[in-house]
Amino acid sequence: MDQNVPPAGGTPTSSLMLPPAFIEDPAGYLTSVVSRRPSRQGMGMISGAIAKWFVAAAPKSVMDATPSSNGDGTANAATAPHPAAQVAAHYLRAAAVHLQSSTQATVGNVEQEKFKKKCQFEVLEAVGAAATLCTNRTAISSSGILPTLEQMMVQGQFDADAASLFVLDVASSRPNLSSKGGPFSSSSSFYPPLKQAGVEFLQCAILSEQYRYAARSVEGTWPRPTSNVTIKTVLRYYYLRGIVHLGCGDYMMAHRCWWTCLSVPADACSAIMVAAWKKLSLVQPLLDRYRGASNVFQKKSSTSADATRFPRSMSKAVGRMLTTARENRDEAVLLYSQLGPATEKGNMELVKTLIETHETILKSDGNYGLAQECLKRVQQNLVWEASQLFSVVSVTQLARRWKMSPDHVPQRLMESLVPCQLEDDGMVVFGIGGSTGIGSNQGGIPEAISQPHTDTCWTDLSQWMQLLERLQHLDASISTSTRYHALTRKETKGGADSGETSVLGLLPRGVQDL
Repeated sequence: MDQNVPPAGGTPTSSLMLPPAFIEDPAGYLTSVVSRRPSRQGMGMISGAIAKWFVAAAPKSVMDATPSSNGDGTANAATAPHPAAQVAAHYLRAAAVHLQSSTQATVGNVEQEKFKKKCQFEVLEAVGAAATLCTNRTAISSSGILPTLEQMMVQGQFDADAASLFVLDVASSRPNLSSKGGPFSSSSSFYPPLKQAGVEFLQCAILSEQYRYAARSVEGTWPRPTSNVTIKTVLRYYYLRGIVHLGCGDYMMAHRCWWTCLSVPADACSAIMVAAWKKLSLVQPLLDRYRGASNVFQKKSSTSADATRFPRSMSKAVGRMLTTARENRDEAVLLYSQLGPATEKGNMELVKTLIETHETILKSDGNYGLAQECLKRVQQNLVWEASQLFSVVSVTQLARRWKMSPDHVPQRLMESLVPCQLEDDGMVVFGIGGSTGIGSNQGGIPEAISQPHTDTCWTDLSQWMQLLERLQHLDASISTSTRYHALTRKETKGGADSGETSVLGLLPRGVQDL
């Protein structure tokens, strides 16, 4: 649908037959729909040609590759001007009212049920398009569409295979594999069926920057597609969910979602897979590198940082695309192929050069903020590695090691959570100063890095202090015990008479009792 329908007062030039009242006053038409009680008639008034009008108005890149994130959680707003942007918020309010009625079970003939699900599918698709056209994120939050979509997602009244009832013109003899009878269905709440409502809920949450609200809604679930769910729906869900987790700072779950996108079998490489590969290559170096029972810093081997790791089940189409792009010296593919491994290796000069040189590409992909996190992680790792080599070191020596001005060293130390103390004589003492470096946490290092050197180590130290205190009490009790001294004198006297040395006299006081 590449036709463009003009606003009110214009002459339609496409095949979409919009209602005359909508052409005359789109805002008034949608406002009158909002004032109606939730009903099937209200759903019909905002589906069909009106819903397709909003879908056609949305930027094609947004509908295919889904909205992208700037790495810090903020989403890129749609920049293509269209008349639908002026009434997009009105459409969201109308959809929030009448989608509630579509979740209620109705008793009727098969044709009515198909018509209801057809309208529901068209409205859900238009909701995602209208959300991308809203220039103000508060318009999405105040429309009430998020609670409605969440209710549909949780209740499971609509599943994505409903599209097969009308989009694919399925024959009546073909069985309908719904969430109750599909081969991938599960009674466990951890594996609910993947629904179109969930995809549009995530998209609206990202565009309104309601990341934590969306993360709480999908927490503890990992939806599985039913037999009639399209690959695009699956890719969009897990790509969008990865952006939600990234906005919450959960790199592990974001990595898992984009890893899933690359694991989906496909005959062709889609734009969503390419976008997931780009984000995966940048988030992978940000994962927890400090593991193990001892919670000590574990430097990754050089072989593990030579290239971004991909799932073994990754589609061959993606591999062919990456290989061809590298052979053709594609600038974007080469950028992401180098930036992630350079971050893992700690090559700060290369990371800074790549970010500065390809800033335009990173911003157009919505990954500039994520690239900045990679640069920050390299700087934090350099501080951590210095704390493993030195107990006390001068600011001048750190400046030479990090190839920077000595005046900037305190700022780098402050931005990390590596425990250290900057003395008046210009010496840096690592291992003291609490868990916030030499100052407050102004951005700081992720919890996965700071945790090993704070909570665990201080817990071990407190246990040693308690043991030492018990030994001191035991030693004091033994030294004041009259019975102990009487036994000591008896043993000493017996050993002297027999010409042998008492075993008790060779042991430290209190050891044998302990």
